Amino acid sequence: MTDREPFAEIFHNLSGSENDRGYSLIFDGTVVPALLTKMDAEDRAYIINAAFNKRLDEEIAKVERLRFVLKELHALVWGEAPSLLCEDSGGDALLDCKILEVLEP
Repeated sequence: MTDREPFAEIFHNLSGSENDRGYSLIFDGTVVPALLTKMDAEDRAYIINAAFNKRLDEEIAKVERLRFVLKELHALVWGEAPSLLCEDSGGDALLDCKILEVLEP
């Protein structure tokens, strides 16, 4: 299951005819009351978008932390053991290029 599949399922559940019968749905382990599912399409889309944006912000923050750690580690390696990333010393220059490619804005 991809990260987007739950949102597609939620959207389907919110848009389906079952909501007219007053069923609740489950979102991230929380039961959403039937009253909420009877909202108009624009309000439902807003709720879905807000949940998606929250998850997206969490993932962006995680990537930013990983990039920061990689940048610090790269600087540490170049400062303490530059031969690990220098081809002339038997290091892996390709790895250095891959790291720099990831760190480019």
